[in-house]
Amino acid sequence: MTLVPVRAVGKLFREALGPMSKYPQKQKALGGGQAMATRIQIIQGYSFEDREDLLPALVDAIVRCGGWVLNRRDISEQTLELQLEMELRGVFDLYAALLSAGVEMTRSGHRTLAALCSRARYVPRRVQGEIVPLRVEVSFLHEITPHWELMARPARA
Repeated sequence: MTLVPVRAVGKLFREALGPMSKYPQKQKALGGGQAMATRIQIIQGYSFEDREDLLPALVDAIVRCGGWVLNRRDISEQTLELQLEMELRGVFDLYAALLSAGVEMTRSGHRTLAALCSRARYVPRRVQGEIVPLRVEVSFLHEITPHWELMARPARA
């Protein structure tokens, strides 16, 4: 068995891989570049609160966290979409603000926010100021008519 110095192994790997710009997935994993910042992160949630009460509280919470609401639109009668941008360092506050405003997160919403929080926690301070585009989708469940309750139930024998 031949022992190879560690420096030589590192040099061999650098020569084999070439510059990191050829491997954007590795740059993303290492926190380099703007790979995560350019992609819009979708946060989905739902609420039992009244739309007229929740919307001002939600916008106020986003602004207090350092976010900018760029666009607001109704996707359907029960679903609202907010497009916003914020610095990566404000994601922790956004997560808490959404929950305290009365928005319940879906599994994908929790995963997206958890990934952003992990990124904010473990990247260098100079990267924490990067702008992250977000899309928050909130479904209002109190506005959905429960059709199954209105349907006649079959008689039991």
